[in-house]
Amino acid sequence: MDIGEGSAQILVKRDAGMVGSACDTRIYVNGKLRALLGAGEVVRLRSNPGSVVIGAEPNGAFCGGNLKEVAGVAGAEQEARFRVLIDQSASMSVVQTATD
Repeated sequence: MDIGEGSAQILVKRDAGMVGSACDTRIYVNGKLRALLGAGEVVRLRSNPGSVVIGAEPNGAFCGGNLKEVAGVAGAEQEARFRVLIDQSASMSVVQTATD
């Protein structure tokens, strides 16, 4: 299901690892909260074509960490893809990815 408006598609997926799996992740597009993702979940969002900033932040009082952001470009012809990962030290990152 696509969430939002605009002709550009943005895919955001969260890794399925055990570290951080008890906490959902807030997903932002250009500073606006657009989705909550659990471990292993994927969401497709819509935006206007052009520059986008994708943010990810742990959701909940017991889920430590800060907002992490990455810039990218969302086009009408090609889906922009991003991956949210939490490493073994429980540090969250958002990176561009080529995979679904």
